[in-house]
Amino acid sequence: MYAALRLPEFRLLLIARLLGDGLANQMLAITLGYQVYRLANPTAGDGGDPTTGAFWLGIMGLVEAVPALSMALLGGYVADRSDRRRLVLITQLAVIICVLMLAGQTFAGNLLQLWGVFGVIFVMGIARGGIHLQFARHNLWIKSRVGWRTEPSC
Repeated sequence: MYAALRLPEFRLLLIARLLGDGLANQMLAITLGYQVYRLANPTAGDGGDPTTGAFWLGIMGLVEAVPALSMALLGGYVADRSDRRRLVLITQLAVIICVLMLAGQTFAGNLLQLWGVFGVIFVMGIARGGIHLQFARHNLWIKSRVGWRTEPSC
């Protein structure tokens, strides 16, 4: 039934995608949303205007969407024309560097400003290459690993 699960490489990849792409991205999204909300409206708990934070959360979504939409046009082309392992390595390292930059801004405290967070989010969106490039490179890489007979069960 699920012939691809018999392959140890595919099982490891599936676990890594669930933990890395799934859990880590959701944790990052929640943390960034909370951070942007608190930076935009530091007095939200003290009776401040909560709509200010909501507006900046919407802007954060726009900052994430612009690179995703722009990279959607190039995603398939780049994934087809480049070395898949190298592409995965470069984009994942770029995302790690962006996350470390966000952590550095957070721990520095006084350096943490809204524009800095938005800048890193935008660069992270480019580094991920948008959802389309990420899916294109993962799908092509999976197809090259499992073979055409077991591909439908992926």
